[in-house]
Amino acid sequence: MATALVAGVAAAPGQAASSYTVPIPLHPVAADLHLVGASEAGVAVQQADPTGQPLGQNRPVFTGALGGELEHRPQVGPSTSNSAAPTLLAVSGTQLAWYENLQRAGSQPKVPHRLNILTGQDVVEAGQITRPDAFNGEGWFSDLPGSYANVPSQWRYPLVRHRAGTDTGQGMQADVLMPHVPGVLGGYGLAADRTSVLRTTLDNRVQPATHVLDLVVLKTGAVTRIAESPDEVLGLGLSEGWIVWATKAAGGSYEIHQKPRAGGAVTHYAELDPNADVAHLAVGAAGVGYLINHPDDPARPRATSTTLAIVNGPAAKYKALPYDASGLAAVGNHFLTASSGTLGPDPRASVDAGVYRVTADEFTRVATVPQADLPPAQLSLSAGQVRYVERSSLASRPVYQRRVSSDRRATFSAETSIAQTSGAIAFSGARGVVGVPGHNGRWQLIDRGKETGDAEAFGQPNQSGAYTLIGGKAFRPDGKHMYTQPVPSTADDLFGPNVVYVETKADGSSTVWLDDAEKKTHKEVAKVAAGCDGGTPLVTVWGELGAWSSSCGDQIHWKNLNTGQVRQVPTQARELARLSLSEGTLTWSDSYTGFIGTRVMDLTTGNNAPVVLDGRSALLSIDDHQIARLAERPPSWSVMPRAELSPLPFQPKYRPRLISTVTPLGFSPNDNGDGDAWRPQFDISKPMRSVTLKIQDQAGKKTVAQLEGTAPDGSVRDLWWSGLSSKGAQLPEGYYRWTLSGRSADGDGTLVAGDGSSIVEGVIELIHR
Repeated sequence: MATALVAGVAAAPGQAASSYTVPIPLHPVAADLHLVGASEAGVAVQQADPTGQPLGQNRPVFTGALGGELEHRPQVGPSTSNSAAPTLLAVSGTQLAWYENLQRAGSQPKVPHRLNILTGQDVVEAGQITRPDAFNGEGWFSDLPGSYANVPSQWRYPLVRHRAGTDTGQGMQADVLMPHVPGVLGGYGLAADRTSVLRTTLDNRVQPATHVLDLVVLKTGAVTRIAESPDEVLGLGLSEGWIVWATKAAGGSYEIHQKPRAGGAVTHYAELDPNADVAHLAVGAAGVGYLINHPDDPARPRATSTTLAIVNGPAAKYKALPYDASGLAAVGNHFLTASSGTLGPDPRASVDAGVYRVTADEFTRVATVPQADLPPAQLSLSAGQVRYVERSSLASRPVYQRRVSSDRRATFSAETSIAQTSGAIAFSGARGVVGVPGHNGRWQLIDRGKETGDAEAFGQPNQSGAYTLIGGKAFRPDGKHMYTQPVPSTADDLFGPNVVYVETKADGSSTVWLDDAEKKTHKEVAKVAAGCDGGTPLVTVWGELGAWSSSCGDQIHWKNLNTGQVRQVPTQARELARLSLSEGTLTWSDSYTGFIGTRVMDLTTGNNAPVVLDGRSALLSIDDHQIARLAERPPSWSVMPRAELSPLPFQPKYRPRLISTVTPLGFSPNDNGDGDAWRPQFDISKPMRSVTLKIQDQAGKKTVAQLEGTAPDGSVRDLWWSGLSSKGAQLPEGYYRWTLSGRSADGDGTLVAGDGSSIVEGVIELIHR
C-alpha cells in the first residue's frame, strides 16, 4: 500500500492550566519537622521529605503566627537553574532570613531574601554576598572570604555587615565592623541581636592556636574581648541579659559559659553527654537551651531519646521530648521546638505535628503544620479507575484502587487494596500485572483483584486488555507464554495482542515492527534513519494508530495502520523521554530540561499544536479524557510532588473501543461440567452503560439469542450462553455469529472494534457431543 505523508505544522504549543485539577487522595504520613527560628511574632519550620530524599530536596517551609495552622511558603526555593537548595538562616521579628546558593566556578555567591512570616511576602536583597552566618532583622553578617579559587594565603576574613533593604546600585550597603588581621581566621561562628554581634575567630599567630570571642557594639563599633581559649568554640548565643558560648574540652566534654552583659563573673556548666548539640544554643529569659539527641537504643524508649537541657548558671534541668524533636528557639520565658508528634518508629501518620512550647514542666502544641502525603511510586489510570503504589522501602507494598468519576472535576470512591506488589504495576480496565514480592522476575496476573495466572520475565510490565508484555514476552491471562519478540528491542508497546517494537541495526538505523501475537503476523511499520550518537526511536500503539520518534527524538510520526497515512510533528524536545498513544491523544515528554516538559496533542483534528502541561510529570498515565500524574512544579525544593488528576485540555468525544476478547473457539453444553456454557470476556477502553451480545445464525440474518451484560470498569464478565434460543429451545450445532454493542457510560458514543471499525463481531461453534 502506498504511504501518504502529511507534514505537520510546527505550531506553537499552548499551555494547560486546568482549574479542574484535583489531588488524588493518598495516605498522610508523619514527616519530620525542624524549627528554623521563632520570635514573639511567629515561627518558621521546615518539613522533611517523607520519601527520605536527601537534605535539600522537597523540604517545604511553613511560617505563621502561633495559635493556628502554619502556611506553606513555596516562595522559599531556588529561582534559577544554577541555584542549589536554599539555606534558612534565622527568624528575627516578622522576617525569615534565607538565601539562595548559586553555583559558580571559583565562588559560591549567595542571594539573600527576607520573607515575612505572617504574610508570605518575599523580598530579594540587592546584589549577592558572601555566605552570611547571622541576621538581626536589620543586617546580614559574614566573616568569610568571597572567593574560594585563590590560595588560602590570599583569603581575607573581615567581619562585614550588609544593611538589609539598602541598594547602592551594586548591592547592599556594606560596613566593615572588624578588619581582616593576617593570621586570624573567620568562619567559626557568629551570633547577632539588634545591638551587637558576637564573633569567634581562630588566632593562628600564637601557638597553640587560640579561639577568640569578641563582641561588637553596632551603634558605636566598639569591640570588646570576651574570652580567649585553646578549647574549640562550638556554639554562640546572645540575649538581652547574657552572652553565652559553648566549648569542647580536650577530654570530649562540653562546657557552657554564661557571662552577664551588664558585667560580672562568668559561670560555667559542664555537659558530659557527648550527644549534646551545643552548636545550636537558644538563649532567653528561661536560660540556655540545647537538645540532646541520643541515637536509637533498643534498651530505652524512642519517645524519650531526645532531651532538652535548660542551663541556668552552674545547674541544669532536663526535659524529655519526642524522639523527633528538632530545632530550638528561646522566646520569652520558654522554648519552642518542632515535632511530627510521633512516639514510635515508622508511624503511618500523626495528628500532633506542629510547634511545641517547652519548659521544664510543659510540652504544649502551639501551632500545627499540614501533614505530608506519601507520593506514589507507581500510578496507573485505566477505564475510570486509578491505581497507585506508595513509595516505600518495604519489600511488599499494597496496590490501592479508587474509582474516578468522568466529571470535569473528578471525584473519587473510597480506597480499596486489591493486591500486593514488589513495586511495578500495569493495568488495563479490570486486568493488571503486579510484581510478586520477594521474587524478582515473577509476576502475578489479576482480574478485578483475583489472580488469574503468573508469569516469569524481566523488564517493565505493560498491560493491554487481556494481554501482558514484559521484556519482549507476551502472556495470556492464565500466564501462558504466547509470544516472544524476534529480536531484542530498546522500546516496545502493546495494544491488545498487537506488539510494536524497534529493531536497531549495527549502522544505527532502525525498523519499527508490528506483530499480532495471536495471529502470528509480522508487519513492517516504518524505517528510521540513524542519528544522534546511537539514539534509538521510541514507539507506541493504540487501536489503528502506531507512532514512533526519530532516532534524535526531534520528530514524531504516527501512522494509520488501516490506510497507511502518516503524519508528523516536531517535538521541540532535546531528549525524548516518553512517547504514548491513548484514545485520540498523542503524548510525549522532554527530559533534557530540569523539569520534564510533557506535551499532549489532539489527534482528532488536523491541528498539530500540542498543549504543554505545567511542571514536570514524574509519573504520567492518560486514559480517555483524564490525566493522572505525579506533578512537580518549580521550585521543586520547596514543593512536594503532588499526585493529581485533571481533564485533558481538549474534550472531543471518544467512543469506547474493544481492546481484547477472551473466548474459546467453541463449547459443548453436554452437562459434563467442562465448557457447558460459553462465557466470553471482553475488555473495553472505558466504562459502559450496558452491553448487548447478539447471537445470530451463520448467515447473520436471524438473531437466535440476545444477552445483556455490564461493564462498569470497561470489562465484561457477566455474559454466558448455554446454546439455547431466546425461547429456551436447544439450537442445532454449528457456527454462530455474534456481535457486541453498547454505549459508553459518559455518553460519548457506541462501541467500536480495536481497529476502529463500527462492528464488533466474531464466531463461536456450538457442539453437541
